[in-house]
Amino acid sequence: MTAVHLTRTYPVPPARVFRAWLDPELLAQWMRPSGVPLSKADIDPRPGGHFNVYDADNSGFEATFLEVDEPAKLVLQWAFVGPQRDKGGVADSLLTVTFEPAPGDATLLTLRHERLDSLASLMPHVAAQVENGWRVVLDDLAEVSL
Repeated sequence: MTAVHLTRTYPVPPARVFRAWLDPELLAQWMRPSGVPLSKADIDPRPGGHFNVYDADNSGFEATFLEVDEPAKLVLQWAFVGPQRDKGGVADSLLTVTFEPAPGDATLLTLRHERLDSLASLMPHVAAQVENGWRVVLDDLAEVSL
């Protein structure tokens, strides 16, 4: 697997869905691909800024914003990290999320997660769950009051 491509439609305007990706309190309500609640979210939404979220085991994601085009697009250099990251390397990938207006004042979210080869080499058990993990969190996002 080298890429994941998913779409979802949410019944609120793009600015509100976009905000859910950047607000740590909202993130804690839906960004839990393993079902484990986030223990920390540290977000600096500007090109070169960071998007770091962790669970209680200090596993999670460490990303750098490459592009922030509010409320239309986020591009991040994305890394899956575990508690032993200092011993096993980090698997960088590219995450692009777009937020397009849809009929009825809704949002069409498109998520494309690419360059997953290094993840498959370093953490094959994690790579096998990427698509399902994104499906779960995007479904959970639909349950958040935006």
